[in-house]
Amino acid sequence: MSLGQDTKRALRGAAIGVAVLWLVHLVNALTGYELNRFGIWPRTLAGLPGIGLSPLLHANLLHLVANSGPFFVGLVAIRLLARRSALPVVAALWLGTGALVWLLGRSLIHVGASGVVYAMLAWIVVRGFRSGDLRGIILGVVIAVLYLPILVGVLPSFGPVSWESHLAGVVVGILLALKLSDRRLPRL
Repeated sequence: MSLGQDTKRALRGAAIGVAVLWLVHLVNALTGYELNRFGIWPRTLAGLPGIGLSPLLHANLLHLVANSGPFFVGLVAIRLLARRSALPVVAALWLGTGALVWLLGRSLIHVGASGVVYAMLAWIVVRGFRSGDLRGIILGVVIAVLYLPILVGVLPSFGPVSWESHLAGVVVGILLALKLSDRRLPRL
C-alpha cells in the first residue's frame, strides 16, 4: 500500500521538525545547557526571545524524548488537517502559547516543546470535531483517546514542570481552532 502525497509530506515535515529539536538539544547539551537561558522568563524583557525559542530547548534528554513523539504526531496531524496552511497554524500555536506563558507564567525559566504539543493536540481535537470532515473527526477522536491522560499536566503543580505552558497550549489550541473553523484557513 502506497502512502498518499499529503501523508508523505506530513511525515517528512514532521521528521524535519523533530530533527531540529534533537539538533538544538545536542548543541545545548554540549554547552552544558547554556542555551536554556533563552527560555521564557515571564514578564521580563530578557524573556521575550523565549516566546519563540523555548520550545526548541529542553532541560535534559528525557525531557526531549517525552516531547518528541507527541510533537511528531501533532505536526503530522496538523499537516493532514490544515494542508498548505499547516505552517501558519503551527506558528500561531507556537507563538501564542509562548506569549501566554510570558504573560502569566511563574517567575522561573520555561523550556520545552510540551506547551506547543498541548496546543497542537487541542487544536487537532477541536478542529477535527468542528470540521465535519470524516478524516478530521477520525483524527480528533484518535488524538483525544491517545492523549487524554496527559491533560492532568494542566493542573497547577509546584515542581519543575511548566504546567502553565501546558494550560496555555490547551487554551491557545482551542481558541485558534474555534476561530479558524468557521472560515478558510490562510494559504501559503
